[in-house]
Amino acid sequence: MGRVVLLMVAVVATFLVIIVNHRLAESRETLLTLASRNISTLLSVPAQGQTSQLPTQTSNQATKQITATDQIAAPQLLSLYQPIQNIVWEGQYTSAKGIAYFADRGEAQLTDFGTGDPLREAIALHANGEYDRAIPGYLASLEETRNATSRDQAQEIMLLGNLGLAYAATGLYYEAIDYFNQYFAQTWHKAYYYQGTDPKLGGLALGNIGKVYLAGDVYLKAIEIQERRLALSQELKDQLGEAQALGDLGMVYQAIGEYPKALEFQEKSLALARTLQNNRVLAQALSNLGIVYHALANYPQAINFQQQYLDLLRRDQQSNQGSATARQSLRLNEVQALGNLGGAYYLQGDVDRAISFYEEGLRIAFEIAEARMAAIIRNNLALAYAQKYNNNPAPQNQQQLLDFYQRFINNIPPQAGSLEGLARNNYAVAYHRANNPASAESQFIRGMESWEKVRQNLGSNDGYKVSFLETQGAIYNNFQKFLTEQNKAEQALEISERGRARTFVDLISRRLTPRTTQAPKVEPIAGLQIQKLAQEQNATLIEYSIIYEDFVVNNQLRPQESELFIWVVQPTGKITQRRVDLKLLAQGKQTSLAGLVNRTRDVLGVGRGGGRNTYPQLLQELYQILIDPIADLLPPPVAAESSNPAQNPERLIIIPHRSLFLLPFPALQDAQGKYLIDKYALQTAPSIQVLQLTQRQRQENSGQEVLIVGNPTMPLITIPGIPPQKLEALPGAEQEALAIAQIFKVSAMTGDQATKAAIVRQMPRSKIIHLATHGLLNDFSGGGVPGAIVLANSAANSPNAQAAPNVSQLNQGLLTAAEILNLRLTSKLVVLSACDTGRGKITGDGVIGLSRSFLAAGAASVLVSLWAIPDAPTAELMETFYQQLRSNPDEAFALQRAMIATKAKHPHPQNWAAFTLIGENK
Repeated sequence: MGRVVLLMVAVVATFLVIIVNHRLAESRETLLTLASRNISTLLSVPAQGQTSQLPTQTSNQATKQITATDQIAAPQLLSLYQPIQNIVWEGQYTSAKGIAYFADRGEAQLTDFGTGDPLREAIALHANGEYDRAIPGYLASLEETRNATSRDQAQEIMLLGNLGLAYAATGLYYEAIDYFNQYFAQTWHKAYYYQGTDPKLGGLALGNIGKVYLAGDVYLKAIEIQERRLALSQELKDQLGEAQALGDLGMVYQAIGEYPKALEFQEKSLALARTLQNNRVLAQALSNLGIVYHALANYPQAINFQQQYLDLLRRDQQSNQGSATARQSLRLNEVQALGNLGGAYYLQGDVDRAISFYEEGLRIAFEIAEARMAAIIRNNLALAYAQKYNNNPAPQNQQQLLDFYQRFINNIPPQAGSLEGLARNNYAVAYHRANNPASAESQFIRGMESWEKVRQNLGSNDGYKVSFLETQGAIYNNFQKFLTEQNKAEQALEISERGRARTFVDLISRRLTPRTTQAPKVEPIAGLQIQKLAQEQNATLIEYSIIYEDFVVNNQLRPQESELFIWVVQPTGKITQRRVDLKLLAQGKQTSLAGLVNRTRDVLGVGRGGGRNTYPQLLQELYQILIDPIADLLPPPVAAESSNPAQNPERLIIIPHRSLFLLPFPALQDAQGKYLIDKYALQTAPSIQVLQLTQRQRQENSGQEVLIVGNPTMPLITIPGIPPQKLEALPGAEQEALAIAQIFKVSAMTGDQATKAAIVRQMPRSKIIHLATHGLLNDFSGGGVPGAIVLANSAANSPNAQAAPNVSQLNQGLLTAAEILNLRLTSKLVVLSACDTGRGKITGDGVIGLSRSFLAAGAASVLVSLWAIPDAPTAELMETFYQQLRSNPDEAFALQRAMIATKAKHPHPQNWAAFTLIGENK
C-alpha cells in the first residue's frame, strides 16, 4: 500500500511574464498613469556557438505543414503594453473638513491665477493638474493659517490633505505620507473624540496613506495601512469605506503577484459597490477586476469587465451635471478603459478591434489635452499595426522608442522602483533591437537592481517575496537570452542564478545570521564563487533554464517555451553553455518540455498503480533533450559496483528549472537503454547559491542523535468539504523504521509514541531524521506553504481521550511545512519516506513545500519523493541506502547504490526512481 496523499494542491508550473502595477497620476509634465504588462522578448537571432537540436524524429516532424490553428509565428520584438490604471485618491469632492480643493469656494478656474490669494491660486493650479506649482501656495497658506490669531482648523485640515495629494501626485511619497498622517491626526482622533465631525475622514486619510505606500512599492506597509482602514470602516459600519479598502487591498496583492487574493478582494469590493449603488467605487472595482484578469491572461474576462467599466463611465458622462474637473476625470477614465480594451483585444489576437479602441482612445486624449496619455495610447497602437502587418520598426521608429523610454524613465518618481524596473527592462530590449548591446546591458542591470530593492522592502514575508519574484521573471529571462547572444556564458549563468530561489536564499541566510533583526541583504553568487564551489564539491554542476518568448498561437500572443539553456560547471571550474531549441517540440510534437515531463509521469503510472510499457521512449527522448547536448562535458562514469570508497562514481549536481523539478532524472535513458543513475550519483538543488549555503549548514550542524519514525497512530484529518477521517495505517512503514533503527542501534518511534510533540522535541538534536509516514500536499496553515507530515496526536491517543471525535483534536498530529520553517534543525540529513514529499507549488523560487521548509530550517540535505511510492520496494531501497551510508558518508553514492539494488528486483522506474537528494551531500 502506498503512502497516500489526502488531497494534492495544483502544481503551478506556468511562467508568468505578465507584470501589472498601479501608479498614481503624475503632473501634466510627466506621464499620467501606468500599469504595465510586460510582454517584451528579445529578437530571435542566429545563435553564436553551439546550438543543440532536438531528437532527429522531432526535427523531421517539425517540417510538416502547420495548420492555422497550430501556427507558431517567429517571435518579434514587442515593447511595453500598458494597461492604464489610476490610483484614485480620495477626498477631492468631500466637505471643507475633508480633502477638498473645491470645497466651499466653488470650482477654481484658470482666471484665479494672479489673484494674489495664495490658497485660491494653489487650488486653481491643483485643479489644472499642476501639482508642483500648487505646493508653495499651500505651504504659505498653511503657515499663515497656523500663525493666525483665530486658527481656522477646518482650513488647516483641508490644506494638510491637499498637500498630501499634491506631493503624492508629484511622486514625493515621503512628504505625502507626512502630510496625510498630520491630516489623519486632525480628523480621526479629534473627530472621533472631540469635535464630533465625521470620523469616516480618518478612514479616508488611511486609504490615501496606503495608496502612497503602494505607489512607492512599500507593499507590506500598504497592506498594513489598508487593513487598518478596512477594520476602521467595518467598526464604523462605513460600507463605502469598506468597499474602497477592499479594492485598495486588492491593488496591493495584485502588485506583488498574489492574484487569487487580488481577485477575492476586488470581487468583494464590486459586490459591496453594487449594493451601495455607488458608481465611483463600482467603476474602480470593474476596472481593477479587468486588470487582474488581464494579469491572469484571461482576456475574455478582462474584456468583459473593462467593457462594463466603459459603459458605466459613458452613462455617468451623459447624466453628469457636476464640475468641469469631474467631467474631465470621467473622460480621462474613458481613455483608460479604451486603452485597456485595446490591449486585451490585441493580446487575444483581434488586432483590428484593438486598433479601433486605441484610435478612439487617442482621439479623446487629444480632445481633453492629455498629451502624455496620448503618447501611451499611440505607442500601443504602433504595436498593434506592427502585429497586423508583421513589420519590424524602421530605424527612425527604433530611435523614437528609445527616446520615449528615456523621457519616461526621467519622469519616474524616485521611490517607484517597480515601475523603473519595468521601464528599464523594455528600454534594454529596445537598445538590443537597435544594435546597441552596451546600453542594453546597462539598462538590464539597472532594471534588476530596481526590482531587487523593491523585493528587499518585503522584509521577511516569504510568501509575498515569492509571489513578487514571479512578476519579475521577464527581465531575468530577457537578460539571460541577451547575454547568451553576446556569447557571455558565465554572465548568463550569474543572471540565471540571480533570478531563481532568491527568497530561499534569504531564508537560509536569515537562519545562518540569527542575531540579525532585519532580513540580511545577500549578494547574488558570482562566477568565481560558482567555479570555486564546483571545485570544492569535486562534482559537475548542471544548471537548466527554460527561456520563454511571445508567440502567436491560435492568433493570440502567448508566452511559450523557446529555448533550453544548459550550463555545465566542471570540477575544474570551467563553465560551458549549450542551447536546445524547444520550438521544435511545439511544432513537431504539439507539446512543450513541461508537457513532455507531465506525459512521462503519466506513462510511468505515477500514482495510478502501474505504468505502461511506452515509458522507455519518453525517457530516452528526455535524455536526448537534457543530457545528450552536454554529454561530451560530463566525466566518464566510474562503475557503480565499485566497492572501493575512493572509486565512488562521478557525481552530478543538477539545478532544475520549472517543470524539471518534477522529472525523475535517475530514470532518464540513453540510446542503449542505460539509465542515468547507472552512470552517475545524482543530487539536486534549487540553485547553486542554495547549494553553497547548505554546504555551510552542513559544516555548522552538530546534531548527534538518530531519529527514526514509522507508522504513527494516525490522527483525525479534515479539509474543508471533507468529513474528518483517519488515514490508513502503514505497517510497511513501521517495518521499514524498525529495520533502519536496527542498523543504527536505536529505538524507532512508532504508533502512539510517534507524537508530534515528542518528535518536534527531538528534531533539533538529531543528525539524521527519518520519517516514514503519510505526506500531504495541502496548505493546512493557509500561508501559501503547502505540505504536512502526518504524526500521532498525543491528546487523541491518551487514555483519557474521548471515544467520539473531538473537534479540537482535528489536524493536531500534522507537522506542517509552515511549522517546520520555524524549527532550528542541526541535521545532516532528513529523509521523508512518504509520497510526493518533493512536490509542492513550483515557482521561480523553486518548489514551495516540505523539502524547502526542512532546508530553510537548517537541514543540510533532504531526501524526498516525487510521487506516491509502493511500500515494499521503498522499504528495501531505504534499508540499502542506510547500510551504504554506514560504510560511506556520501549520501548521493548511497542513494545510487540503493536505487540500482532496488531496480534489480523491481525494474519498473515507478518502484525506485522517485527519490531525489536535495542540498549538500557530504
